[in-house]
Amino acid sequence: MFGLSSTNTQICTNPCPAGYFGDLSTRTCVTTCPIVPSTFGYKPENLCFAACPYGTYADMNNDTRLCVAVTQCSTALNLYADNTTYTCVSICPEVPPMYGNPQTHICVLNCPAAYNLFADNVTRLCVNPCPSPTYGNPTTQTCVSLCPYGYYGINSTRMCSTTCPSGQFSDHLIRICVSQCSIEPIYYGNLPTSDCVTICPSTSYGNPLTQQCVYDVAGISNCPSGYFSDTSTQLCVQVCPLLAYTFADVTTGKCVVTCPNGFYADNSTMRCVTVCPAMPDYFAYIANNVCVELCPSGLFADPISRTCVFQCPSGSWSENATSRCVTQCPF
Repeated sequence: MFGLSSTNTQICTNPCPAGYFGDLSTRTCVTTCPIVPSTFGYKPENLCFAACPYGTYADMNNDTRLCVAVTQCSTALNLYADNTTYTCVSICPEVPPMYGNPQTHICVLNCPAAYNLFADNVTRLCVNPCPSPTYGNPTTQTCVSLCPYGYYGINSTRMCSTTCPSGQFSDHLIRICVSQCSIEPIYYGNLPTSDCVTICPSTSYGNPLTQQCVYDVAGISNCPSGYFSDTSTQLCVQVCPLLAYTFADVTTGKCVVTCPNGFYADNSTMRCVTVCPAMPDYFAYIANNVCVELCPSGLFADPISRTCVFQCPSGSWSENATSRCVTQCPF
């Protein structure tokens, strides 16, 4: 029996009345079972139990200390029903790995996809969104630091996705959607596919200033000012490559094999020029649109116009030994 103290009576009774629990350590009826020794009130029998009966869970809320049903762990204290210990816990167990479901306040092995929740190994909770630097993996409903192959982390939603938001690119190295692709090694963002690529697609070229692929517009290069599109590397370059033997054409912004009419290929600068340079001493061979050091047979280098001419201008003479126009014939 248990001692019951009330306003009018002090009696021995068994069981304790509703609202009271029999405390075996003190043989009294109490409104809240004691913390020491640790016991919990079981309402069907109005008794304090060290271990709650099967199917109920010890709620650690010290204001009530009750044995509760699986869905009745204290939500105010963010407690979750752990069916490995039959207690209400603030952190679900690591072994086996379980996570607190905020919808039911039960520790679960797998977070529910129906609620789009993901298992977070740090807090041991089912969460959405996942905490930085992790992302929600929809294939496993877990928070991961690296999205699975074919998926990319979106920072704004903390989700792994097969597609990146508009204006962002899928970085295959780190599997994250980025506004600028990796620099080491260098990648370029390709807007039509939202991909980071090592080599830009045909008719597009890697812009080193924006680190994006820029596409030709109506046959004209879209590379930034001072840069030219090079088909041998699919890059925007300031100097066209010597190995490809191409020249910067300012009319199209491209590296070309043959300069347009009125321009001449200058291999000292790898550019198409309207006047061949005096340093080094080059002359325009109009038939081939190139600058040459020595004019072809039958032509003479005119230092005034910097072209190869059939007839030297007035005041100069054609000198066959050097194929040049001279103001004074040699001895």
